[in-house]
Amino acid sequence: MNSRSQSSASDIHDIFPLAPFLLSLATIDIRPTLRDYARISRVLRTGGRWDMERLRFTLAALLVRSRIKE
Repeated sequence: MNSRSQSSASDIHDIFPLAPFLLSLATIDIRPTLRDYARISRVLRTGGRWDMERLRFTLAALLVRSRIKE
């Protein structure tokens, strides 16, 4: 990986902190679509207190496609 690629990869993590997580989903055969990203963005803009548990349950609900992948 060249320095430009490394810079771009770190830039996306600064802009969108969930990028490493979302990119890692491919290792378990979950590939978020543009619609998924839009839904995640919309739900993250809702009010209330965000903690790890709420984030985990929210992302699971949005990304799980079938009971097999749960």
